[in-house]
This record gives sequence, structure tokens and C-alpha cells, in this order.
Amino acid sequence: MSKEVKSHDEMRLKQMKTVSERKEVLKDILHDMNCDYYDSFTALTEAVASRYQEITNTLMSGSTIRRKNSAYRALVESYYKTEARVQARYQDREFQLEQELLLTQLDLANAIEELKETRRALQVAHSKMDNVWIEDINSRTEGGVKEEYPSGEVAAYKVLLELVKAFDEYGVSIDGYNISKLDMNFNTKSLVLNEKCPQFFKWYREYKLQIKG
Repeated sequence: MSKEVKSHDEMRLKQMKTVSERKEVLKDILHDMNCDYYDSFTALTEAVASRYQEITNTLMSGSTIRRKNSAYRALVESYYKTEARVQARYQDREFQLEQELLLTQLDLANAIEELKETRRALQVAHSKMDNVWIEDINSRTEGGVKEEYPSGEVAAYKVLLELVKAFDEYGVSIDGYNISKLDMNFNTKSLVLNEKCPQFFKWYREYKLQIKG
């Protein structure tokens, strides 16, 4: 074997070893990077080359990777938006969105059921309060009692007030003239108006002032 051939072979082996070592470093870099973050192959190769220089303190440009006959192009391309990886990513996202949709539907169904329970409880309390009010009016009419808020009536008012407070987290609230709730679109809907129970709201306004006092 001539010296020229031997020297050429040694140089070729050295180049192959350098390429192999560079590929190992590039694999580690690509493995740690979010390759799909980059909107173009050029941007990815520039970022990879920059990271390679930081690690090895050896110059490498993105164009070196992008050359058609480059020993590194196929490696980097395999990490960048391949059809299989893109399909897997979209399938994962589709599955995630389906799960989120099912959870949202379940939460919505639970919220609707809780609001129905709130309305039923308020309607029952409202009906009981009407009965107490009517009975109290009859007793005052028959017995000539002048007491504005009899104990039975106040007890019913306080029960209704406690129910409203218990469902505060579901958007049910009370002011001096109205019991209302927020629907799923954050619109206010009246449940009990002042015109329906003026005596209760009058008591509530006075009761609220007493608490503040």
C-alpha cells in the first residue's frame, strides 16, 4: 500500500470518527429540544448549531446541517415534524380535548342539577314562609295581636336566609329587594321578588341594619 493511499484512508477514518462523534452530540441536543417549537427547518438547524457550539466550543453553522449531502441533515430531519410524529401529536391532542369536553359536560350537568336543587329548596322555603305568613295574619286578625314580626314568621325568614347563604357558591344571593342567582352565562335571574314577599324583605332590611349596628 502506497503512503498516499494509507494517508488518505487514515484521513477518511478520522473524518468518519468526527462525523460519528458529532452525531452523538446532535442526538443529545435534539432529544432535549422541543423541535416542533420552530416554525421552519432553517430555524431549527440554526438553534441546533448554536447549541452545539455552546457544548463543544466548536464552530458549526446551520447551513452545514442543511446541505443536501450533509451527514447530519437526515438526523435532524428525523426529529422535526415527521408525519408519524405529527399524527401522534394530533391524536394526543384530540384525546386530550375529548377528555376536557367530557369533564366540562360533567361539571355542567352537576352545576345544572345543583341549581335545580337550589330552586326547589327555595320554592319549598318560600311556600312554607307563605303559609306561616298567612297563618300569622289570620291569628293577628282574630286575636288582635299588634306584633309586626311574630316568632314563627321570623323563624321562617331566617330559614330562608340560611338557605340563600348555603347556596352562595352557586350564585344565589340576596339584596334588600330580591333573591337572585347567576346563570352559566353570568346573567342575573330573579328567584323571589320584593312584590311577592314584601314583609320578608322589609324584615331583612331591618335585620341587616341591626347586624351592622
